[in-house]
Amino acid sequence: MKIYNKFYRQYFLTKMYCYNALYKTLLLAVISVLAACGGGKNNATTTSSQSSSEAPMDMSGGQAYEEADGIVGGQLYSKFWASETGFTLGNSNLDNQGQLDAVTGKSDFFRCKQCHGWDRLGRDGGYSNRAPSTSRPNVADINLALVSEVATPRAIFDSIKGSANSRSVDVDLSNYDPNNNAATGDQMPAYGEILTDEQIWDIVKYLKEEALDTTAIYDIVLENGQYPNRPRSFQNLGVNGSPTSGDAIYTNNCAMCHGVDGTKILVDGESYTVGRHMRYKPYEDQHKVKFGHLGSTMGPILKDSDIDDIQDLFAAMNDVTKYPDEQPAPEPVVDGKTLFTLHCSDCHSGNGVGASTFGDVSNQSAARITSEIGSVPLMQSLSSLTSEEINLIADFLSN
Repeated sequence: MKIYNKFYRQYFLTKMYCYNALYKTLLLAVISVLAACGGGKNNATTTSSQSSSEAPMDMSGGQAYEEADGIVGGQLYSKFWASETGFTLGNSNLDNQGQLDAVTGKSDFFRCKQCHGWDRLGRDGGYSNRAPSTSRPNVADINLALVSEVATPRAIFDSIKGSANSRSVDVDLSNYDPNNNAATGDQMPAYGEILTDEQIWDIVKYLKEEALDTTAIYDIVLENGQYPNRPRSFQNLGVNGSPTSGDAIYTNNCAMCHGVDGTKILVDGESYTVGRHMRYKPYEDQHKVKFGHLGSTMGPILKDSDIDDIQDLFAAMNDVTKYPDEQPAPEPVVDGKTLFTLHCSDCHSGNGVGASTFGDVSNQSAARITSEIGSVPLMQSLSSLTSEEINLIADFLSN
């Protein structure tokens, strides 16, 4: 079992920074040795000529990186062709509608989040057990969160834009099979064929600056096993956040649509209340509360919030009583008109409501309705109505 939290992350960051420093030192030593061993005048002249004509590349990304929009980048990372991102065929590097249709038709082969996860942790994150299929590739075995922290903006940009090892947008993915034919489909797309440089810089800005550090929001517990059969769970939700402040954030930003307790509408295939979803899938919700749930009315509601606000919101979700796992049982219907409409109006009219196929029943008493339910075969399906409900129907019919 492994717990991925802020301490684990810091350990790996330290190792990566040390590795990078060592790598740079060795690289400079190799260059020095090669220069010293060249020996000849021609070599020296050539080196001098290259040095004077080729300026070193700006690895910071310069103005393009500074002007990039990391919030849009987070949306592009999720689903770059969503309307919220501003991506269109005309605002892309695609050649024609057929290429765009190929991308959206095999969408999971082109979504950054499919391979790297909502949390950018790949197989070591929320997608540790997300198995591939013929319609989606394997999850990447790379911790993009750590890589993004160490790598320069320009290096990330170049990697996203593509190389000789990237998969062209024109590759046929119809025969992808995760067991027997996965190599090409698992390759990173050549996004330079799809996205403009500006859009790629937006993604870089997201990865470097706007993406949330999930270790500050929760701990993920990875059980023993190998991807894609590696269970995971989440604990320490909200870390050091304030549940009271989180309640206020929820009330001000979420309750209007989701209800005061998060049960008004079910999400994710109508299977989860808000509280249950944030407890079971925090890796997904940490992204959506900041960058939005694309294709829905939920925008990037906390895009201007700091990590403390995100922590507070998740800390509030620990309260299963306040934000329950299940919707409450529906309140019993107490309106006579509604009861008549549901149970009687297909056959009868009454008080101006319904069809008169079997006559108008206005002003019928509760006793008469009860008698008819018991004696008329077509009405026996109404035997489940309580005496209180029958009285309510009678009251409606008499008004």
